[in-house]
Amino acid sequence: MRINKKLFPPWTVPIFLLLLAFINFGLHCNSVGFYFDDLPFLWLTKLRGISSITELDPGRPLSGWLLMLGVRIFGYKPLYWQAFSAFGRWLSAVGLWWMVLQLYPKRVYTATLISVIFLVYPGFGHQYIPVNSSRHIYPYALTVVSMGFMLLGVRSSCLRRWLFVLISFILAAVSMLTTDYYYGLELLRPVLIWVVLSEKFKNLKQRFIETIKIWSPFLLLVFVFYLRRSLHKEYYQVGIFGSLLEGGLLSSLFILSQTIFQDLIEVSLIAWERVVQIQELISLDTPSDKLFTLFFFVAFFLTVIYFLKLKVTKLYNQDSYSIKSNIQMAFVGAWALLVAGLPMWLIPLLIRLDFPENRFTLPLALGVSILFVSVLKLFVKNRAKQIIIVGVAIGFATSSHFQLAKSFKTERHLQKEFI
Repeated sequence: MRINKKLFPPWTVPIFLLLLAFINFGLHCNSVGFYFDDLPFLWLTKLRGISSITELDPGRPLSGWLLMLGVRIFGYKPLYWQAFSAFGRWLSAVGLWWMVLQLYPKRVYTATLISVIFLVYPGFGHQYIPVNSSRHIYPYALTVVSMGFMLLGVRSSCLRRWLFVLISFILAAVSMLTTDYYYGLELLRPVLIWVVLSEKFKNLKQRFIETIKIWSPFLLLVFVFYLRRSLHKEYYQVGIFGSLLEGGLLSSLFILSQTIFQDLIEVSLIAWERVVQIQELISLDTPSDKLFTLFFFVAFFLTVIYFLKLKVTKLYNQDSYSIKSNIQMAFVGAWALLVAGLPMWLIPLLIRLDFPENRFTLPLALGVSILFVSVLKLFVKNRAKQIIIVGVAIGFATSSHFQLAKSFKTERHLQKEFI
């Protein structure tokens, strides 16, 4: 007998994301350890006391407090730190899901697609460096939740509007004091505000004034924090306006545009192309090959079944297939992708998929996920086909995280042999 009943209401989305996060990251927590910057950070707390880590990075003052709190709670046990890092990844995905729902209310299906792609984005290679990565992952959650509260404020009446905007402002400030990774995403705010205000104001001038009125405090905030960060990092003071301009304005801009184009292609297209390993999928010669295939199919079927059974009631059944709305969403994703890399490009730093530069792909994951889903919906109208394509992407990304964890596990064995 054929069963068409939808089993999963929208409130189950965070649970589904948690299950997916456990398969991608949680299962590997006990087999990996501490790496690279984790080791000197933790050694500092042993040598000079736990509180000494609060002075680790004056330009990111709250990052040290976050790590101090982590050391006090988790001590020096890799399992706890890895779980903490994985939980932060899940928290960021749930925050993004909620934020997209504030941007496009009642489009649960679209918001869930975006959050799933964001959660398993395969370009970020520092997931299993938990101490250092946690001080960048958790501010991601603060940033997207801040944007969600801002949009909630835009949709609210006067008193509630400024209360939500104030909450958004505080969360943004905490994020910026913890890491500078997401300074560029502050330029996404006016686009988000503009999209929401387009429902209220048809007059472009009035919409523009309202957008500037709401966004200006956030613009001032990121400007002040960028200047503050410049006082603590010499390369911020030099940046593109120093080192690049030594070769001349036009040539420097040309080099910069080449770098940006190459980085965007790498994080948005090549990042996914790299994880599509058909040969690994069909090869079952070694236990590792079998696990690669197992992770793919578990993630694939889990994703497909969940989306096919995701319950969309009349309240939420406004997931538009209109070309106009999906083009608008594609622009939001493309703009997010472009501005997210500015903190790196202006220094300048390269954003690559190779280690260690792949840590800089993290801010761009938001734009990649929104652009991925919007382009998919533009060119593939059938929802079942969309789900299968996303399922394949999630399957390969999950297998790639297994491979990444395996490489870190090997590194841990080498550490133990050396010690």
